[in-house]
Amino acid sequence: MNYADYAPQEIFDNPKSQFLLFDKKAQSIGKNLITVDDKQEVQIKNLKTNSNFVEFSPNEDINFGTLKLPVLGYNSTNILVTLNGEKINYRIIDGQIAINKHVSQKDKIKVIQKIPYWEIVPFLITVISISVLIGFYVMKKVNFKKREVR
Repeated sequence: MNYADYAPQEIFDNPKSQFLLFDKKAQSIGKNLITVDDKQEVQIKNLKTNSNFVEFSPNEDINFGTLKLPVLGYNSTNILVTLNGEKINYRIIDGQIAINKHVSQKDKIKVIQKIPYWEIVPFLITVISISVLIGFYVMKKVNFKKREVR
């Protein structure tokens, strides 16, 4: 969901790393900054992530404006953005998820990537098929050993 998906952790741990800093539009993502109306940058805190979501809070209150979150957004990806657990509208601007809200330090912004069923069903079919094939192989081995014993 963000540039960190494609880069080793060492790059982000090294303060001298220039990764992402060459791309002006990506700098706010690499530095975990919320960009407000393309003018002000606000650091985030309480960052929590896993493969399906990113959750964080701003370090300071942000008045209403266009807030570009430090998360990549793709038009083809099913994304849910919540503010304190309530669904809010978002747009994709310059490849980033953007919201138009007043946000305080106590607020939690969460971006969830929903995996579509068309990706889950083929995975399940593959797992079941492999399991059945392994089952047939094991049964064949067991039956072959039983014949040898007689």
